[in-house]
Amino acid sequence: MQRGWPAWLVPALALGIVATGLYGYNEHQLRSASLVQLENGYQGAYHSMASNVDEMQNALSKSLVTTAPGVVNDELKSAARYAVMAQESSARLPVTLHDASLQTFFGNVETECDALVTLHQDGSKLSKPEVAVVAGLNKNATILEREVRNMEPQVWNKTGAYALAAALGTTQKSPLASGFKHIDGITKALLSHEMAPSTMGSSNRYLKGTGVADTGVKITPAQAIANAKKFAEAAAGTTGTAQRLGPGYGYKGYLVTLKSPQKDGVPTYVAVSLHRGLALWMTRFEAFEAPKLNMIQAQMAGESFLKNRGYHHLAVVDTDSYQGKAVYRFAPLKNGVLFLTQPVLLQVSLHDGQVLAFDATQYLTTEVSSVPTVPRISLAQAKRDTSPKYQLGPTRLAVIELPDRRPVLVYDLLGRQDGNTFRIYVNAVTGQQVGVEKLTTDDQM
Repeated sequence: MQRGWPAWLVPALALGIVATGLYGYNEHQLRSASLVQLENGYQGAYHSMASNVDEMQNALSKSLVTTAPGVVNDELKSAARYAVMAQESSARLPVTLHDASLQTFFGNVETECDALVTLHQDGSKLSKPEVAVVAGLNKNATILEREVRNMEPQVWNKTGAYALAAALGTTQKSPLASGFKHIDGITKALLSHEMAPSTMGSSNRYLKGTGVADTGVKITPAQAIANAKKFAEAAAGTTGTAQRLGPGYGYKGYLVTLKSPQKDGVPTYVAVSLHRGLALWMTRFEAFEAPKLNMIQAQMAGESFLKNRGYHHLAVVDTDSYQGKAVYRFAPLKNGVLFLTQPVLLQVSLHDGQVLAFDATQYLTTEVSSVPTVPRISLAQAKRDTSPKYQLGPTRLAVIELPDRRPVLVYDLLGRQDGNTFRIYVNAVTGQQVGVEKLTTDDQM
């Protein structure tokens, strides 16, 4: 006798199938909605970037049709602002589609325009070389604008174009992938073949590239490894390799990798200058361990590290701490003036006082020139424009770098107001306030 399924089983199975179907359908709907949202975000980012590139190029071109300083400065400010917005939009595009060349390009435009605005905020006209800089930026922006606009119709409202490209990258054969590959190629060409000299580079005439690490006898890779071992106080048995630093570092030298003989030892990296073989910077990793030292003890360990390596007459400028590490910024003290343009940075473990990072690149590769070190105004005159509520603390003379990279002698007015600590920088020659730096924030604010 055949036995049939129980009467309750068929409806239960049907209900299970329906429930599974509904679950799968809902999952599909949610996934589809997510892809649509992702796609809309990508398309919006691209079209926003394209619009900002248009406005950036318009502002650059308008700055070239007049010599009125006020109008030129306004247009350069606009170009810098749209460059920032274009950079932000391009950063929201799929990373699998393009490299960082677009962001770098927009960052260069902003940097150059901001430098020119700062240099001519006194109402002076652009020089012929500076006009050439703007003309070069405009030419590059025009080329990029054309390429961005040429690609835009290929992706406008095409369902899933970006979401698919985000998953597959530039290896896929699609108009979107090939378009981005083409734009990356154009951008890299513009970055590698500058149409005009850099404004920032020319303004650095105040900081001579003739520091102690820029002159002297050239060293070999073997000498660089030996110098790095000595500087890092490497343990016996440590091995090292050296390779030349790329042009992006801004100075010539070797990157030395030191490997500890311990099986689980982490490498130490030291950048050594090509001339004289000086250690420009060093970094090594240490896992977090509970702090045993306070900030003063760690500072003493850092100062001992510096003195043992020939760094004298340095004063602590700023301190900070996070995740069991203390950070100190030192500056050379010359005739009672702090040269903040030549800092030495240290990161010290609060567990055992070991120096985890060191950077003296600016200290060793630049030399400040043509800066007066005797103030022409009194401290009372320097305090004239501070708020009546500003509680002035220690004051000192310092040389800082303005946004246009020009070093200037200032009164450094450290003080507090409304629970916050500030540094107010006042030009010690003209009496003009040239900067305010906020150091801390009240936890209750």
